[in-house]
Amino acid sequence: MSTTTVPWCLCGQYSKEMNISRQDQDAYAINSYKTFSSGMGCRKIQDEVIGVEVAGKKGDVTLIGEDEEYKNVNFEKYPD
Repeated sequence: MSTTTVPWCLCGQYSKEMNISRQDQDAYAINSYKTFSSGMGCRKIQDEVIGVEVAGKKGDVTLIGEDEEYKNVNFEKYPD
């Protein structure tokens, strides 16, 4: 089964079946965040990110032009 077709609620089950340790999952996540951050920092992937207009409750429209999640990660919460 492709990892893109596994429902999120079953990922824990599949990681056990496929012998993927929590440490391996954390290392993958850390690498993913750092790779994305590096790409954004040197603007290598900026053309891949497109803005999305989001309507607020009062009808105002906000343009979201950057994925900010990679800036919110706290690497200290991951054990060494």
